[in-house]
Amino acid sequence: MRLTSKLLWAAGITAIFFAVSFLFLHPIYYSGDDAYLLYLLGGGFGSPPTELLHYNHLMHPLIGWPIKSMFTVFPFINWFTIFLYGAHFISITYILYLLLQKFSFVRAVMIHAVFFLVFETFFLLHVTFTVTAVVAGIAGIAGLIVKSKEDGGWKKFIVPALIVLMGSLFRIHLLIPLFILSLPFVLALIGYSNKIKFTLAAAGLIAVIALLNFGHKAYYQSGIPGWKKAEAYRQVVFEYFNSPIYYGNEPISAYDTKRQWLEYGIFIDKEYLSPSAIKEIGRTVHFTRLRLNAAMKNSFYWLYVESRVFFVSVICMVSLLCWSSAMRYKIAIIASAAGALAMICALIIFLKLPFYMVPSLLGAVIVFSALGTNTDTVFEPRVMSFNWMLLPFLCAGWGVVRAAKIDASNRELNEGFQRMHLEVKNHPSSLFVVTEDFFPIDFISVWDAPAKFPLPNVLFKDHFFNNTDGPILRRFGLRRPDDVWTNSNVLFWGRQMGALKKYNREVKKREINFSYPLPAFKDAEVRRVLR
Repeated sequence: MRLTSKLLWAAGITAIFFAVSFLFLHPIYYSGDDAYLLYLLGGGFGSPPTELLHYNHLMHPLIGWPIKSMFTVFPFINWFTIFLYGAHFISITYILYLLLQKFSFVRAVMIHAVFFLVFETFFLLHVTFTVTAVVAGIAGIAGLIVKSKEDGGWKKFIVPALIVLMGSLFRIHLLIPLFILSLPFVLALIGYSNKIKFTLAAAGLIAVIALLNFGHKAYYQSGIPGWKKAEAYRQVVFEYFNSPIYYGNEPISAYDTKRQWLEYGIFIDKEYLSPSAIKEIGRTVHFTRLRLNAAMKNSFYWLYVESRVFFVSVICMVSLLCWSSAMRYKIAIIASAAGALAMICALIIFLKLPFYMVPSLLGAVIVFSALGTNTDTVFEPRVMSFNWMLLPFLCAGWGVVRAAKIDASNRELNEGFQRMHLEVKNHPSSLFVVTEDFFPIDFISVWDAPAKFPLPNVLFKDHFFNNTDGPILRRFGLRRPDDVWTNSNVLFWGRQMGALKKYNREVKKREINFSYPLPAFKDAEVRRVLR
């Protein structure tokens, strides 16, 4: 089969997998960050679409600008999702293309089916810029490994390098663990020159990514007033939430109210919730879970329950690939799998484990193991029994069942978003200040554009966090964030009002109270300030 023919087959088969997935599944973002960026790009908060998204390590203006431009011309099409799924399609097609180059047609499609049904379907159901960067990173790095083994000049690295760069435009940080997991296969490459090829290609990529990120920061500094100071504040907050937190009953004295503000996502007064205050709270509540206590055991238990299909799938595929590989590649496969497990454990113990990390790392191990070794006899009846060959397909079926369950949950969550949006739409003269992330903006369907569900009268924590609250405040005649306490059109969306009252009493020296939940709102707890 010629290379062009293999590429067409890869694109066609991947298109079928995508079409069937989109026909039956109902994806949502399941990420407040993605939904917030979607509304900025699409002008859903009442301001014109913008590519100035504030975060310097994700959604580079090179993709933000065209998405914003398309929203400006065609506002009722979700171009953000189209770009995300477009990157997924390119990456998955390239993975299958590499598999077709190495394995027979049937074996390549079998491996592709297991990866797609177990891992990629999960990503498509919760598509985000993060998992998009992961899938592109897996495809591109696997391509670098494969091309390092081939003869020829540097042109062969262009396509995988471009795919890695594409992933870096969506998010940079997730490429680091993927490169680490690829190292055992780089070390297993036969010949010193092949290792040098990969190293030089990777070094060149890192240099280009660093240059792009430098331009990203410069672009934001020139386009967003006070961006550097705001970014420093964001990093302090990120550090707080990325560290283990002790949830005990002990009071935190003077920092109790501030901690509540921080954890409820209330950034109305950043002088009150200053970087120094956040760091002090962190020193009080953070801890390193170095011993296997009850909380740790519970974390590992739920990790197993929620990620069983990923762990079982990687065990099955790694076993099959090890079966017929040379010893140097057996060691590489086991080392990469052990590295993924070590990263997962380290995140649980020292930081936090996002929901996408387990499938991201384990999916990478499968792809790297399939393409980074010398075996081309996986699923070979002469090498292993039929029962062993059946295991991955049982995992694929398990992945389909899991996808169906997630899909049912997605539908329910999206219906909740639509009901709450209707509540907001029915009160256009009210300005809603959301606390505790209680407005489920992240449950919007990935096919719906902000123009269909606009939120021009809602302030989320991200608005205060990124200093984008000004246009919405001025739309309601408010000059500064502190005016939300005294304006009769402002309503507070959430449950925890005690910290807000205590702040006004102790810091602003004024007494306020909140009404009971307003009966006009059936699907949310919304209150008015009583003075």
